[in-house]
Amino acid sequence: MVTGEELWASAAAVLRTVTSFLGVPAWEPERYPHQSGGTHAPMAAETREQLARLFEPENRRLEQMLGRTLSWTRPSGEPRAAAAASREVPAAS
Repeated sequence: MVTGEELWASAAAVLRTVTSFLGVPAWEPERYPHQSGGTHAPMAAETREQLARLFEPENRRLEQMLGRTLSWTRPSGEPRAAAAASREVPAAS
C-alpha cells in the first residue's frame, strides 16, 4: 500500500518500488504532475479526532496486516514518532 504522502514526497521512488514489486519493466515519465481533487478547507481537529476514534479498530487491523504504522490512524495524544518514520518509501534496488 502506498499513501498519498509517500507519493507526493517522492513519486519517482514510489514508482520504482511499485514496478519492482509488480515485476513489470521500469518506466520513468517525463514529469510527475501533482493532481488533486481540488481545494478544500482543512478538516476540523474535532472531526479528525472523532473519525480517528471511530475507525481506530479497523485502522489497527490494517496496520497489523501491513506491518507498519500509518500517521493518520491515531487519535490525538497517541505516539506518532513511529508513524512518521513509517512514511518513508524504501529505495528501489
